[in-house]
Amino acid sequence: MPGLGVRGETCGTVSGGIMFLGVLYGRDGTTKPPLSYAENKKFVEKMAIATEYGDRYMEEKKSTLCRDIHTDVMGKQYEFREFDKLMEFYNAGANTKCQDVVEFAIRLVCDLILDENGNIVNRD
Repeated sequence: MPGLGVRGETCGTVSGGIMFLGVLYGRDGTTKPPLSYAENKKFVEKMAIATEYGDRYMEEKKSTLCRDIHTDVMGKQYEFREFDKLMEFYNAGANTKCQDVVEFAIRLVCDLILDENGNIVNRD
């Protein structure tokens, strides 16, 4: 999800993780009628996991912004709007360093959704 990264905004690992949690525990608002008050309340409680994901991400990485994470893992902020500068980012080891951030996010999601036996936790 590098589109926001081009602007230095929300890291794709943040938005991707939250989108995955929404698919797993959320609802399909495009095909179901509006929910009742009780159903909406239950939905909000169920989706608290997205807030927990964001809080734990922020605790570990100190930011959810791509530009800040680049500064932390790459030593500086990179500009992606020009091809030469994007190549400088990759030549400085972005593939490996950004992969570490992606793996961190995947582990964090797994920690939130899996029980001690590796089964997905049912939040109904």
